[in-house]
Amino acid sequence: MVSEEGNTMDNTAAAVAESLDDNGLLASTLSHAAKCSGGKLKDLYHFDAKADVFPDYVAAAHPKLAAKMSCIHTGFFTTSHRILPSAYFSKPVPHLDVNADTGSFVCAVHQMPPGGAYIHGGGRVYLSWPEFAAAWARVTGAAIRYREISVAEMVDHLIPHPDLGLEVALMFAYSSEPGYDGGMRLLRAGDLRKGRERERERERSSKHADIDCLMLTVEESLARQEWAAVLGQQ
Repeated sequence: MVSEEGNTMDNTAAAVAESLDDNGLLASTLSHAAKCSGGKLKDLYHFDAKADVFPDYVAAAHPKLAAKMSCIHTGFFTTSHRILPSAYFSKPVPHLDVNADTGSFVCAVHQMPPGGAYIHGGGRVYLSWPEFAAAWARVTGAAIRYREISVAEMVDHLIPHPDLGLEVALMFAYSSEPGYDGGMRLLRAGDLRKGRERERERERSSKHADIDCLMLTVEESLARQEWAAVLGQQ
C-alpha cells in the first residue's frame, strides 16, 4: 500500500533528520479529498493515501523531520492520456510536464524555507478541460468535441475496471468541487519567483537569487509528444 511505503520512507528519513538541510525533505503529495470535500468524497484513495502520509503521518510521528519538510502537490500530467486514453477527455486545474518541469520546480522549492506547501503545475498552466481540449486540437490539427459525462457513464462504459473507473470519475468531480487543490492555499511557480524578488530586496541570503521556475505551457508540452498512434485509433 502507498501509506505503508510512505511510512517506511518517513521512518528511514527520520533516522537521519538531523543531517538533512533545513528544507531537506521534499515530499510529493496531494490534497486530502475526504477532508477537503467535507466527507462527500471518501473513495479517492490515491489522493488520501498520499495526504495521510505527507504531511499527516510525518507531523504526528516525526515532528523534527516535519520541521524540515515541504510538500509539493502535483497537477495533472500532460502525458496522463497514455494511462487512460478512453477517459482523458468547469474549473481550471493544474497541468505539468512531469519530465521537463519537475527538476527545476523541486530545485526552487529546496531553496525556500521549510514548511511550505506548493502546487506543481501552477501559474500559466491552469486550464479547464475545454481549454485543454482546444490546446490539443491546435497542436495536432485534429478536430475535437468536448462533452462532460456522468460518473455512472465513466464507470460503466469508459474504463474496464469499475473500481478504477469510480476513482477516476471522483478525481474529475473533485477537481471541480472543491477543486484539485482541495481549496488549500498552495504556492505556485509565480509565488516562488515573487519570493526570489523579495529575497533580493532584503538581501537576506544570496542562495535565493537563483530561484526560477521556467515551466512549459500545455501547448509546448503537447507539441513534444508523438500523437500519430493516438490519432490512428480514431
